[in-house]
Amino acid sequence: MFMSLLAIAVIGLLGYIWMTRGFFSALIHMVCVIIAGAIAFALWEPASHIILAKGPEDRKFTAFILGTAWAWGLVIPFAVSLALLRLGVDKLIPANVQTQSTVSYVGGAVCGAVSGVITAGIIVIALGTMRMSSDFLGYQPIRYQGESLQRASGLIVPVDRIVGGLYGHLSETAFRTGQPLAKWYPDVSHTAAVMRLTDRQGRAKNYARPAEFEVIRRYRVGGEGVSVTELLRDSWGVRPHEARMLDGKPYPPGSRIEGIVIEFKPGIKEKHGQVVMGEGQIWIVAEHPQTGDRINIHPVGVVAKAAPGDIAFGRFRFDTEVFVASAGAALEPMGFEFVVPPGYEPIAVYVRNIRRELTGGNVATYRTAADRDRDVPSGSILKTGGGGGPLDRSMATTIGTGRQSDEAARAAGISDVNNLGGRLVIQKGREKSLQIGENNGIIGGEEKFAPSELQGGNTIDRLLQVRTFEVNRGTVMVQVDVGRGRPASLLSPAAAAAGRDDPPFLVDAQGTRYAAVGFVYEDQELIFIRYTPGKPIRGLSELQENRVMISASRPDQKLTLLFLCDQGVDLSAFSLGDKAVVVLDPPLKLDRAQR
Repeated sequence: MFMSLLAIAVIGLLGYIWMTRGFFSALIHMVCVIIAGAIAFALWEPASHIILAKGPEDRKFTAFILGTAWAWGLVIPFAVSLALLRLGVDKLIPANVQTQSTVSYVGGAVCGAVSGVITAGIIVIALGTMRMSSDFLGYQPIRYQGESLQRASGLIVPVDRIVGGLYGHLSETAFRTGQPLAKWYPDVSHTAAVMRLTDRQGRAKNYARPAEFEVIRRYRVGGEGVSVTELLRDSWGVRPHEARMLDGKPYPPGSRIEGIVIEFKPGIKEKHGQVVMGEGQIWIVAEHPQTGDRINIHPVGVVAKAAPGDIAFGRFRFDTEVFVASAGAALEPMGFEFVVPPGYEPIAVYVRNIRRELTGGNVATYRTAADRDRDVPSGSILKTGGGGGPLDRSMATTIGTGRQSDEAARAAGISDVNNLGGRLVIQKGREKSLQIGENNGIIGGEEKFAPSELQGGNTIDRLLQVRTFEVNRGTVMVQVDVGRGRPASLLSPAAAAAGRDDPPFLVDAQGTRYAAVGFVYEDQELIFIRYTPGKPIRGLSELQENRVMISASRPDQKLTLLFLCDQGVDLSAFSLGDKAVVVLDPPLKLDRAQR
């Protein structure tokens, strides 16, 4: 209701303003608004990508900018181009044209209202892409109805759909381009309607950076001869999924499932260290080659690992307002399944409005849903391979030599602990920018301290002592000492052979890799603590940028890398990229829960 009132207020205000200024001035302004809108939508993707790629997440303000990047990417080009167009036109045509007063008033009001509709539409679309509650200002045009997302009632004056339709049409006619808006965004208002459909009523991440996911595989289920009812069955449900299309219509006979396997990168994680995806966060655009029609389609289910440390995968339906989280700390790929009507072909997949075109490549086929289900538990349908190439163990140091690996690993500086280490204690209230949880554990952030600030723990009341990092249930922190003289040292020959951009990993016996999510660095003058589960370390070059690299000439330095791993797995190696630095034989068992 409030969004409708906002749109009506913008239309009425601009209609009144330009009614008082006359038809000719209003007509010129309307033309400028139309052109500025076209420029804004043309620059929408690249401008938003620049903001997403350049903006850090280390501070609340920049996190707000990232959560509103798609709004700024649309509004800023619109406002700037409109201002420049008006400036140029006012210089070229400084005088007004006088017309009969009634014509001037009516014509001015009409042109002003048109400008108001376009302006209001762009504002509504921009607001819809922002990281705010799912029903911000009482407007949620796409929501769960039955067992799938469907369109609900729109605005009293549907300015978002009018503007989306207008510029989609213009992108293939008067403002024709080789990559028309109508192709990649067949309904621009749809994007604004779903980007706020995130976990915790819109408070979770609504954005992804351009490089934070890849399409690694595709598969197809069913098709001609397989009914939609059978297509929407699986081995994990007692009855077929009663999913429908966005317009509320049932999927037509001859529809098939298109599976898109996505490999997520660490940066897309939430602060708590998991990827959380709902039905509204991912969609495909499908095109009918003969008619040229294009539609948006959301997934009906996802194939993902069932639980942390579990080898088995399962298929989970999007049949209510649920969000599927990555299992534990590892980033296994997920297979999202879309029901595509006959005659349509997927041309692009979107994750939080970041687009990947779907062209070429082999598509695995399954005749029936039952055939697909046989490949789900093992994960073979996703072609899981541990997230990287085979490890090069030629220069690695072996720890354990076949027995007592747990004790040997811990003696070598690889420990399944979640404490700060040594005598380091932070007094609650003096943690600066670090975030402290209810159990007095560090839950996120990075901060530098003088050594004197973290010593003298015996003089601090026990209830005010911060000594640990908090981890989620089913997750275990592992700390790796990479300092001078340690087997895992960054000064070792194996580490020296790795590239500066190779990220540090722990690798389990299944080949799954776990990225470093922070570090504790110490020297005579500084203690630097970083714990960012949603922002893993990208490579050794990032450690250099933070000035926490170990030097052979500095015996006072100590650097411990922090990893989050799934409880129950067996760790077999520490590596830099594909270069193993330490091999654990036998593996280190992560069977102890942490508090």
